[in-house]
Amino acid sequence: MSRRHRLLAAAVALAAVGIVFLTRNSGETGGKDKLSKVPPARPGLPAADAGFEGALKESRFTAEGVLTYQPLKGDLHFALQIKPKLDKVPARPRDILIMVNTSAAMAGESFIAANQIVRTMIESAGKDDRISIWTVSTPEATKSITKGFREPKDKKDAIGLQNALRDLKEKTYPAGDTDLKTALKDALVTFDGPDSTQRVLLYLGDGQSTHNPIDEFERVSLGKELVRHKVGFFPCPWAQCCIRRTCTA
Repeated sequence: MSRRHRLLAAAVALAAVGIVFLTRNSGETGGKDKLSKVPPARPGLPAADAGFEGALKESRFTAEGVLTYQPLKGDLHFALQIKPKLDKVPARPRDILIMVNTSAAMAGESFIAANQIVRTMIESAGKDDRISIWTVSTPEATKSITKGFREPKDKKDAIGLQNALRDLKEKTYPAGDTDLKTALKDALVTFDGPDSTQRVLLYLGDGQSTHNPIDEFERVSLGKELVRHKVGFFPCPWAQCCIRRTCTA
């Protein structure tokens, strides 16, 4: 056997030993006991991915009871996991005000996606939920096209919501710039439901107020008004995020 063949045979033998070692240990240092504690991964994954995902699920924070941590220097730290048992809270009715930016920046796919989100919000509304749809652009184009809150499950209100959807899709087109500052102030005072109702303001737009800019002081003031009216503000910025389905409005 030549020297070249002897070296090749030795390399193959070493590779075989390495494969056996890796398959037995699977990258763990705890042996079989360690592997037996790895939670199962999602079904349907390839074997390699399933093992990797299962290993990631286990950490010191998934164990119950007392957790300890020993830094390189200093005393041993410990923490006790406490999970209070809370009764299930019944779902509350929601007042959802949806603002659709109709400025020129929304032209194209963004405006199409906004229409689809509004329709989905109406279709997924609960029995006692109410929805108000606003268009936001220049001051003269900013208004509630539903003329207040409407209940999607009420037959009469449902017709009004469908008419508003049709107007938004067929009669509204993106143009001009945006006065978001005034629109927010005007919209907040329309929340007329009881305090027990969840109040949501969903804004579909680029977040700009070029027609009437918002400075730092006014931004803080608007935040305080949202808190005072007990309204949760959920902006969906339009850097193509909703088109890529990364926005979970």
